[in-house]
Amino acid sequence: MAIYETFSKRQKRLAKAGQQDVYQYDDLPQPFRTQVFHIWRSALGRYYQPRGYSSASPSPANGYWTFIHNAIAREAGLAYLGNGNSEVDERCIEYLMTSGTDDALNIIELSFRVIDRLVRDKYNYIPENSGITQHPDEAIEELNHRFKEHSIGYQYVEGILVRLDSQFAHAEIVKPALSLLNSAG
Repeated sequence: MAIYETFSKRQKRLAKAGQQDVYQYDDLPQPFRTQVFHIWRSALGRYYQPRGYSSASPSPANGYWTFIHNAIAREAGLAYLGNGNSEVDERCIEYLMTSGTDDALNIIELSFRVIDRLVRDKYNYIPENSGITQHPDEAIEELNHRFKEHSIGYQYVEGILVRLDSQFAHAEIVKPALSLLNSAG
């Protein structure tokens, strides 16, 4: 999915030109959360439960959403996320939109791990009716762009959210260390 540079975004970027990146870690603004929700919709698809005696099969996205919901609910010590009367994807979205920063980061990290690993494995075989329209690489790239756009000091790298204390430290210390940790031997 293309990221559009609107007039207001361009003005902010120009105003910050030449200044050092300053990140914040304690707040995930509502526009950022909403952008994550839009990435989810295009990269995970919609939860679909056929009603009645329909011969339609459930969307392959159902398994992704159910896994995310159940894992986060279990880890948070909750019976279910959000409104128990909604579909699973809507509960995850409600949780993202209303939870505290740490809980929101938990569901973002897990959902992007699902996109990165599970959706990627089946991406070429996912039927069109699943609602999955964004390649996992594009979804991760967009998430990382949104973090930077909102000056939120995190990036999704190799399956985890990494805190960026500075671009230099991240490039010179964190990335090489992650490479070493993930290499054989």
